[in-house]
Amino acid sequence: MFYSKATFVATLFAISVHLASAQQLMMVDEAIVLAMDTSFQLRAEAFQIDADRLMEKKATHIPDPELILESTTGDFMTIGVQQSFDFPTVYARQKQLAQQQTILSTQASHITAAALKSKVRTAYLEWQLDIAQMRQWKTQDSLFNILSQAADRQYLAGQIDFVEKTYANLKFSEVHTQYITSLTGVQKGMQQIQLYTGTTDSIYPSELERGIGDFTFSNAVVDDDAINNTPVLAYYQQSEKISEKAIQLERSKVFPDFTIGYLNPADKNTPFPLRLRFGLSVPLWFWQYGTSIKAAETKLEVARYTSSAGRQELTQQWYKAKNDALKYHEALNYLEAEGLVQANELTEASNRMFVAGQYDYIKYLTTLTDAFQVKRQYLELVRNYNQALITLQYLIGQ
Repeated sequence: MFYSKATFVATLFAISVHLASAQQLMMVDEAIVLAMDTSFQLRAEAFQIDADRLMEKKATHIPDPELILESTTGDFMTIGVQQSFDFPTVYARQKQLAQQQTILSTQASHITAAALKSKVRTAYLEWQLDIAQMRQWKTQDSLFNILSQAADRQYLAGQIDFVEKTYANLKFSEVHTQYITSLTGVQKGMQQIQLYTGTTDSIYPSELERGIGDFTFSNAVVDDDAINNTPVLAYYQQSEKISEKAIQLERSKVFPDFTIGYLNPADKNTPFPLRLRFGLSVPLWFWQYGTSIKAAETKLEVARYTSSAGRQELTQQWYKAKNDALKYHEALNYLEAEGLVQANELTEASNRMFVAGQYDYIKYLTTLTDAFQVKRQYLELVRNYNQALITLQYLIGQ
């Protein structure tokens, strides 16, 4: 019995899992670049920006001229032409409004890009966690398999009872199920990154490591500055500018329109200057313009309240992510300084106790399970901490 346990303990430190050499390493930054290059949404928004730039040119277009064929005297037909113009300020305001709309579309594209980066980073992080957990489940699966087989042999030899043997078999079955499930998670993680990047190659990520956050310990001044420069807040502020330009445009429509034209109103010998016509529209129905201006002013109030609500929500998201990062940072510090060390010491001590015959299978397997659980808890904390950093990066548009 001592020999079999000693052999097992030696095997305990020899088991490791390696990724297939045929796979290609893909770093997270590379995945982000590929995802942005292949994003249909970003392409659509690029076309939208191009369309808005074209609308800037359209903003100064004048109406088509009106060709007239008419008999003014009843003796002959005469040809005329008439052209209408808005007040020049209208064209200037339309141009400014169109330019602001282009800026808004650009801001929307920045938000989409930041969201895509966040999604890729999150998927990549989950994939890293899946692989790290799979490796631990593989190690535990191999160890518990050896223990289960040893328990079967010792039960047949009459060295242990049925309860010990059955418990060893049960724990191995539980761990093996988790290991098989983890393999599926690894495969799905790779498929997710392949979908984002458009690659069909067999790839694997970098090792799961604790990230470094610039804003984890930032002060209130730095936090406010970061929030004030986020793409989301810039989008809301740009919406306010558009509403302000819309008000200016509606007010400029109060000014009169102009009409110039050419038409012979009399006989064929009428001098040329007398064939010209000039017109001026009079804003007599002034209340109609007041309604349009009031509607534009109301939309500005809506934009301002929406911006305030967006800033409030953004601030809440910022401090929640920051507090999460601080919380997980402290938990990781504890595990790295004490928790993981204690888990390793617990494993080594239980190995000695098992080899010496002071631990039965039930107590030994329970102790190993607890030690592995601490290591998995550490991996999950690394994921949670890195996810909080990803959220902070997304909020500031990185």
